[in-house]
Amino acid sequence: MEGEFGRSFESESSLYSASDRGRARDERTDERSPFRRDYARLVHSASFRRLGGKTQLFPGNKTDFVRNRLTHSLEVAQVAKSIAIHLNKVLGAETAPIDLDIVEAAALAHDIGHPPFGHSGERALAKLMKPHGGFEGNAQTLRVVTKLEKRKLRREGAKVTDAGIDNRLGLNLTYRTLASVLKYPSQLYKRPGVTKGYYAADRAIVDEITKHVFPSEKRLCRTVECNIMDMADDIAYSTYDIEDSIREGVLSKKIVKKQMNNSDTVSSILRKVREGITEYIGEGEDTDENEVKCLTMSFFSSESTFEVGAYGRSNMSNELVGQLINSVFPVDESLHRTMKISMEREALIKMLALKHLVYELVIRSNEIKAYEFRAGEIVKRVFDILIENKSDLLPADHREVMDGLNEPERIRHICDFISGMTDRTATNYYATLLTVNPVTIFQAM
Repeated sequence: MEGEFGRSFESESSLYSASDRGRARDERTDERSPFRRDYARLVHSASFRRLGGKTQLFPGNKTDFVRNRLTHSLEVAQVAKSIAIHLNKVLGAETAPIDLDIVEAAALAHDIGHPPFGHSGERALAKLMKPHGGFEGNAQTLRVVTKLEKRKLRREGAKVTDAGIDNRLGLNLTYRTLASVLKYPSQLYKRPGVTKGYYAADRAIVDEITKHVFPSEKRLCRTVECNIMDMADDIAYSTYDIEDSIREGVLSKKIVKKQMNNSDTVSSILRKVREGITEYIGEGEDTDENEVKCLTMSFFSSESTFEVGAYGRSNMSNELVGQLINSVFPVDESLHRTMKISMEREALIKMLALKHLVYELVIRSNEIKAYEFRAGEIVKRVFDILIENKSDLLPADHREVMDGLNEPERIRHICDFISGMTDRTATNYYATLLTVNPVTIFQAM
């Protein structure tokens, strides 16, 4: 099968093998590459559409301007593709380049497992599910694309048989795309301190990915596409979340200047910056407080950064994103499937400082904390009610799946149901179950 630029989709290379293109269930092919088909499936999936109703940083019920999880994912995909194009050029990889479709697909999928209400919803589910294998957004992403999306079954018939055999295959993506979504190659809670990874229940899927994508390593690794996606996510956090915060009036030059003179705030940001630099280039401990403060304040020194009109904010974001993308470089001398990437030191410090500045000044603000408290209560109450009533209050298609599951799997499925909700769906579901409002009490579930 011939693809763009006359390259054979099925040809082997040091970067992509025939095994990478395999799927849990074989399918017919067409003129598109297998990885382009993965990209299309993600774009058309229900879980991807639902990201439009999930909080990124600010609740979307106040204004249409702020990013949601869908627009964030689209921006991450665009940044990731630009990084891949930049790296292909730097490496002179015209004949065997990093596949842009895998990079974009990984970026589109990276938040697809996040629950309603942003990080507050994730924290609430993580606490509720800790006795039952845990909950974590990245682990849920793997579960969504390999099981929960309603596209492919292993064999025709029931999604889960009476004997408890689970036939669900989710989107049936290629193994290489699945590997590129796996940011944390560890099983959740297998060892103390492992709070990000994949669920024990999905170990068999991870073993198949490892067998097909990392036959030599015989262990799960991070692919070059995953490293690009992760870098693009950090860039998006450090620029677009800043833009939204300025637009919403949560950040101002006065607030930033005051907080960058607060020793507790600066110490917290410095600690996170050092951790990030160590992760990327292994030399974070020599980063000092003045360096972080100077690079952070240099970004906020321009009047256009806080300009009331949209032009200043847009130019600010565009310029910073361009600078950060062009500062990315390959750590290894040659291109290979697990190639690491990094960023020029000054740009890296600025990116990490801005990212963690948002956390300190926005995510921990009283306005967001009040929203998080309410969101956490909604998630907890809905979870408790569904656990108590088992499948009785679930929609018909979820009850059908629940009938074939054992008790631990039923608890996991209730978590799946809640995490798939949008902010509005979760709020309405809560209202239907717990309020006496005549508009919501008889609302269909």
